[in-house]
Amino acid sequence: MNMDHGAWSASSTISECQNACYRNSSCTAVDWVLGDPVGNQCWLHGRWSGGTRNNHTGVDHYVISRTDCSKLIICYFVRVACLNCSLDYSVF
Repeated sequence: MNMDHGAWSASSTISECQNACYRNSSCTAVDWVLGDPVGNQCWLHGRWSGGTRNNHTGVDHYVISRTDCSKLIICYFVRVACLNCSLDYSVF
């Protein structure tokens, strides 16, 4: 699953990719393209993406929850689509 019109980020790990989204207040989600070369796997999404989700094998899609991020109480990403995996969370 992925979204159209993502903004490319040179992040080389999923954690760096999620941090790039976290630092961009307009970012609402990230796509991580498993088979692409390092530095070309991270795509940031927000209102500019249009919200369209497509089914693409090999793309993990994470949505950020910014609930009370200003206090760093609950800031996390939820992986909503991935290849052969269970739902997981990355907490900031």
